[in-house]
Amino acid sequence: MPQGATGAKASTPTSRSGPTLRRSAPAIALAALAALLAIGCIAWGVMRLLALEPSWAPTLRHSFAEAGFRVSATWAELLDWLRLGR
Repeated sequence: MPQGATGAKASTPTSRSGPTLRRSAPAIALAALAALLAIGCIAWGVMRLLALEPSWAPTLRHSFAEAGFRVSATWAELLDWLRLGR
């Protein structure tokens, strides 16, 4: 027996060196959701850049603007009514 040799085998390096990555289901779902959001944003940006919009979009935009105007006027009236009550 050679000098300094022991009965135990010398450890051999494994094929994976360094920390192993553990991917959990929520992390994968979050990554997939982020990828879908990024694809949607890119598609929206390209459509805006090319000025492509459906025929109903201007009507919907006008309706939301009108609704916002009416809600803000109603809110202002309510605040005035509360102030006068003091």
